Amino acid sequence: MKVLLINPVERSTVFFKLLPMRMPYLGIFQLARLTPDDIEVKLVDELVENFDYENDPFEPDLAAISASFSANALRAYEVADIYKKRGIPVVMGGVHATFMPEEAKQHADSVCLGEADEIWEAILEDAKRQASAFL
Repeated sequence: MKVLLINPVERSTVFFKLLPMRMPYLGIFQLARLTPDDIEVKLVDELVENFDYENDPFEPDLAAISASFSANALRAYEVADIYKKRGIPVVMGGVHATFMPEEAKQHADSVCLGEADEIWEAILEDAKRQASAFL
């Protein structure tokens, strides 16, 4: 199984343009650390780099997207829609998704409410079951 962990960033916000120092969001790194060794993980942090989702050869079995900040929510939904169109399951979490789960659910197959690290193993097991159901 292959999992893509994504921290989307809306670069057009005043916050992004005015703050020269940006701290990396540690949520996706924590989830990567908690992922079992038999699962291949790729991290994408748009705070650090632009990423071409349309032409990525990684082809994940699950796209896990952080919608932690409301300023980045529309970008998170954009990225989620790319994977959903390709038939790749999307799980979305983060503060914004937790407070706006119905909105997030319009772009994701599942929405993680609260701290993802507490249920990450269950999310991965569920994704594995779903993937094997289609084989």
